[in-house]
Amino acid sequence: RIANFPYLIVDRNVSGLSHEWVHIVRGAMAEGYVPPDEPAWFREGLAEIVAGIARASSFTNRLNYLGFHVIRLRKFSAWPSRCLLPLKSYRQTGQTVSGCEYLRGATALEPLLAYHGGLKKIVSLYRDLVETNDFTESFKRNYGFSLSSFEKTADRYANYINQAARLNAVS
Repeated sequence: RIANFPYLIVDRNVSGLSHEWVHIVRGAMAEGYVPPDEPAWFREGLAEIVAGIARASSFTNRLNYLGFHVIRLRKFSAWPSRCLLPLKSYRQTGQTVSGCEYLRGATALEPLLAYHGGLKKIVSLYRDLVETNDFTESFKRNYGFSLSSFEKTADRYANYINQAARLNAVS
């Protein structure tokens, strides 16, 4: 039935609903507990990744995840002028982050998901929060490295993507 509706309306609704459902499911996995030290870039980045997967899954005849990924990367290439700070600067939601926690967060979550256990590991992290009540501690317990060291790795990845996007734009 979704194919009977205009693409842009469905795209916006699928994306928004998926994004918000991630927040609801995330809260349920940790029995409703959201620690104050959970980075905004992690929370919003995960919701953006899942929203992208939902969008690509809804339009398999028009968009696959690779296509969506390319669209998002091109969008990211225009953001460095606004999102110049290291990832750790986007830990708190507020006026100073100006939405960077969404795009930079999704970009940071890509290598975490791809190389460090996928969604299963994130579920484990959220369940561990019930015991620790501390995002930073649960992150280290589940991934074996600190949140700060990961943020530095994610910054290098974001710089790499930005360079690739700029080279592609020039060619």
